[in-house]
Amino acid sequence: MNPLTWLKTVFTNYHRGRIARDDYDRLLFQGKTVAELPKRPVLYLNAFDLGNRVRFIFFRQWIETGFYEDPGWQNTLGGPQQLTSADDLVVSRLDPKTVRLADAVYASSAFPFAYPNLALKHFGSKIPYQGNLLFLADGGLADNSGLLTLLTQMRIEVEASRTARAVLAILIDASVEALSHGTIFQRQGTEAGHAWRDTYLGHGRAAVEAAIAHHEGTVFTFLEETGVLVDDLIANYETRLVENPPAPDGGGRASWSDAVSSGRLLLRPLVIGLRLRDIDEAYYAVWQSQTNGGPKDTRLVKLFEASGIPSGFERGPTSPWPATTYQELERRLSHIKTDFVLAERARRVLDLAAYLLVHGKLEPALGRWNKVASRRFANR
Repeated sequence: MNPLTWLKTVFTNYHRGRIARDDYDRLLFQGKTVAELPKRPVLYLNAFDLGNRVRFIFFRQWIETGFYEDPGWQNTLGGPQQLTSADDLVVSRLDPKTVRLADAVYASSAFPFAYPNLALKHFGSKIPYQGNLLFLADGGLADNSGLLTLLTQMRIEVEASRTARAVLAILIDASVEALSHGTIFQRQGTEAGHAWRDTYLGHGRAAVEAAIAHHEGTVFTFLEETGVLVDDLIANYETRLVENPPAPDGGGRASWSDAVSSGRLLLRPLVIGLRLRDIDEAYYAVWQSQTNGGPKDTRLVKLFEASGIPSGFERGPTSPWPATTYQELERRLSHIKTDFVLAERARRVLDLAAYLLVHGKLEPALGRWNKVASRRFANR
């Protein structure tokens, strides 16, 4: 609200992106750099280099991201990039001590339309990069879940390890676009008027978000091809978990096949998805436990009461069917707006959804994985 700030945006190159970055620095990070991130928990900040069309990863140390490049990639200037291609601070020869954390956070969250790109000076080799400046945008444009970056680094850790490992990742996805009943436009009641309403920013944002979701499907397909099980809700899950994944055609350093066959990895890597779109499955699992004579979860009952959604736990002629409850959950979740402020009513629905997903989806999945993993480690 400072008039001097707005004058700067008119007469200088100080735009709303720099305002946001400076707010991050002043209110959250106090000038700290990427090198000051803790060793544990590990944090990777994904951005997307628009000029070279590759991921750009901010991390507290220089990391090896050329591990998955095809042989001869060093001699290819401006050639097509593989999905697993990732270039970062080590290639651009930027010391993490010189990169403010506020810049990295801003770059990783610079969503199209809302914020401009972050310009970063490139001091390194021009073999993987073209241009003297890198223009970075939201990392979701290349790896929205972050799994590609995470599993890349875990694969390298396993390769270097002398002891047997097990790799488990939990994916938390709060997007509402993939909820199971109808499209986002149908659930929000905007389908009839979408074609001519908010045709500039609204349509642009919807198109970008749909493209991101589509691309993320490609990422999951790639991970499956390398041997990763991308969810526990698959046929013969426990059997496939201990099988050696097939090697991809032509080999490939991204494959987990050698790690499993050599014994460095006792189980295939697993990603347990904790997604809003799993709310129906999670609710049904909880509903079964609450209606089959088990002890009543008083906290869960209170969460339902606070949200205003009928639980469906009471048996009787007026009790709603489970489908009625989770469809209402999906409808309420689809209408939540979180761009600027989260309303109290929306917060109560999210509290309920989180509780259902943890107890109806995550706990059973972790129990199944732990049973298989315990047997494998005990036999070893």
